[in-house]
Amino acid sequence: MPRPGDLVWIGRAANRRIVSGNHIAVRVVRIVPHSVISGVAWMHGYELGRGGYAVRKRTIPVRTTGLIFIWKGRND
Repeated sequence: MPRPGDLVWIGRAANRRIVSGNHIAVRVVRIVPHSVISGVAWMHGYELGRGGYAVRKRTIPVRTTGLIFIWKGRND
């Protein structure tokens, strides 16, 4: 499960609305587990552009098993 500060790619495996072959890089701000569907969460974060800068704020439902971690923002 991602945590605030993590950087993840959201692709088709995580959200069916993503066009096949494309990914969205997102810096996680908050995760809210879905109360009805197991393995699904609402992710709040900032979509990052090519330079790594935030280009827009996003709230998107994701399958947590389909996320690709780019960077974990914590020391575990």
